[in-house]
Amino acid sequence: MLKEVCLKRFILPLVCFLVSIICFWQGEKLDGAIAALLLFVVIPVFFISLIWAIYTAIRDVYRVKVKGESSPEEVTPAIGKMKRNIRETSDELAGMDQNSRKHFFLYYFLGVIGVVLGLAVIVFGFIVIGTLILIAGGTMFVLASPRNYNNASDTTKMLSCSKSLTIEELYHAFYKFDTPLGTPYIGRIRFVKSDALIFGPNKSGEYIYLYKNRSGARLYVVENYVESLILEHKTEPLRKPGKGKLGKSGETGYSAGLTMLMMEIFDKVQFYLETGKVQPAAPSK
Repeated sequence: MLKEVCLKRFILPLVCFLVSIICFWQGEKLDGAIAALLLFVVIPVFFISLIWAIYTAIRDVYRVKVKGESSPEEVTPAIGKMKRNIRETSDELAGMDQNSRKHFFLYYFLGVIGVVLGLAVIVFGFIVIGTLILIAGGTMFVLASPRNYNNASDTTKMLSCSKSLTIEELYHAFYKFDTPLGTPYIGRIRFVKSDALIFGPNKSGEYIYLYKNRSGARLYVVENYVESLILEHKTEPLRKPGKGKLGKSGETGYSAGLTMLMMEIFDKVQFYLETGKVQPAAPSK
């Protein structure tokens, strides 16, 4: 399964490569504008999709062969994936409040402008600038909603939340939430202006933290290994983490590592935001 999934991700760059070869070969027979459009659109897509295919292949092989995680699911056909995305986006919009909907449509609008402008700039011959604008437009799409962001990121997850929600409220809700990284405390993280709810670090420097963005409508759950980014402890945890490294033999015994623990915290916080109730932590494995 892993081999088939990884190979299917190279279909798009292969198609783009073949189209580029045909354009170069038949360039004199094609209309100049059409040839330029094909080349300046297909070539950036080729490089972006090739880099993405290589990255995801290395990532999945590492997860399956080294970390022992399950093999990724088979790549969904394009039309089926498009239908599923439309349905999931509709469901997500239905559950958003007014501020989140404004954020969603604003960022989608900026994304469309970025993509159209980037393609136009590429057609006029400014390939590097146009590609950068395309990337910026794609970034706007990613930031438009938690679902888009979470699909694109493995180490950071986003949640929609009320602007009135505070880190102190999360702390009082989760201060007894015991994990292999101990219980949480309020602290400060370098480059984050607001307070953060922090789990860890353990002796290996692994920790997870939650913080709100400037608007207060987004809550981020982040895993990290750089202990020096923790600037301050404003409160103390009820229980400090064990000495073992996540995923290795030691006191924590958490078999799937830091990412799995981050996803568990993400799910528990999401459940709390939806219901106002805190689910108990899963037992260490």
